[in-house]
Amino acid sequence: VEDFFLVGGRSTTPPIESVPAIWPKPWLFFKIFLLSLLAYGGFFFGVQEFGNTNCLPGLILLGSFAIPLTVVVFYFEMNVPRNVSFYQVFRAILVGGVLALVVSLFGFGLFGAGLPGVIEEVGKTAALLLFVGHPKYRWTLNGLLLGGAVGAGFAGFESAGYALSALIGHLEVTDTGGIHINFEAIQQTLLFRGVLAPGGHVAWAALEGAALWKVKGDQPFRWTMLGDSRFLRVLALAMGLHTLWDIQLVVHLPLILYFALLATLIVVAWMAILSFIQDGIKQVQAAQVERSELRGPEQVGMEGRGTP
Repeated sequence: VEDFFLVGGRSTTPPIESVPAIWPKPWLFFKIFLLSLLAYGGFFFGVQEFGNTNCLPGLILLGSFAIPLTVVVFYFEMNVPRNVSFYQVFRAILVGGVLALVVSLFGFGLFGAGLPGVIEEVGKTAALLLFVGHPKYRWTLNGLLLGGAVGAGFAGFESAGYALSALIGHLEVTDTGGIHINFEAIQQTLLFRGVLAPGGHVAWAALEGAALWKVKGDQPFRWTMLGDSRFLRVLALAMGLHTLWDIQLVVHLPLILYFALLATLIVVAWMAILSFIQDGIKQVQAAQVERSELRGPEQVGMEGRGTP
């Protein structure tokens, strides 16, 4: 596990021609999920059995970030070029997630709360501009990873806020003047948002990142790229998925129908994500073929015989 994360630095980024340009076999994300689940269980036990409020911050933070971070580790494993360090991923989660939230809050202040699916996706796209100009990150799979990291930060901070609102909204004053905390309301909020997290912000922002990086390729970033139809189509898809996701705020559907809608939206989002992963692998394969042709068969033969 430790060796797996040692990538993306000046001396730890493999040459593109040496990476296996095939579908990876991800395994680490599941290990991270199990570790997070175990740690969450510890906080849950502390709250449930002992009523210890000191366990609440850990319960909320871990319950908010566990699933989004698990998905980001999956993206990390699927990043075939192995050129993005985990430091940069952490930076995208922390700085990108906060920036996306702040930009979205400015948007809500200007346009109201009626279009969260549009405003929040614009906010996440704005956060991606912190990373898109880096010449080292030229691959579609880089955009998928960094976009997913921004989305994970956004999702985690937002879920923590909802859990805190559930905590405050269900506080009860006892007859003796003490305060009773409704732990069940917090747990239900974390469970609901955690189960659905793979199809939410961490998926929509990943799509936006993959599309923007696909448009950029190995060129320097230009603002006109944001107007490219290939990016705008994916941005519109993410906005549409997000808007339908929030439809329960406007039209109160029966729960079974609403959950069926959410399941459908998750499937659509991940079909698009898997398509981008396939496209990203083909991009790496094409680059490897191009490098091989530039070197020529004679040089390849010499390298195969151990000649420097």
